[in-house]
Amino acid sequence: KPDDEAWMRSCAAAVLGVLLLMSSASPLTGQGADGPRAAASGGPQVLAPATVSFKVAAVVADADVAAIATALAARVGAEPTRVFRPAGKHEARHVAAGLHRWYRVALPSAVEAEAAAAALAAASEIESAQVDLQVKKTSN
Repeated sequence: KPDDEAWMRSCAAAVLGVLLLMSSASPLTGQGADGPRAAASGGPQVLAPATVSFKVAAVVADADVAAIATALAARVGAEPTRVFRPAGKHEARHVAAGLHRWYRVALPSAVEAEAAAAALAAASEIESAQVDLQVKKTSN
């Protein structure tokens, strides 16, 4: 159906746009080539607990995505949640667009975010993994 294909293309484009925005250096995120910027006081910023987003690879069967995500997240001591919530009657469209493959884990404070993302990315079942950037307001 042409409407379904157009909807899936627009969803994929929106997801790609959000991911590109999240991964680029931005004054809003305080992230750049040198990592978090120092706060106005000259000291390092204290960020909220880190989260890592990852996408389960297309080689994993749709029925196994949740189990694989749970098993891989357990390696970094976290419980995964879907980035794109289940869509009810439109879930088939989410599956067709691959949105059901995106998960996020909130890391325990003892786990370094970059190391967790690297560990997840090293798994053959993971297509990509990235640290989610934290936004912190530094002044009123």
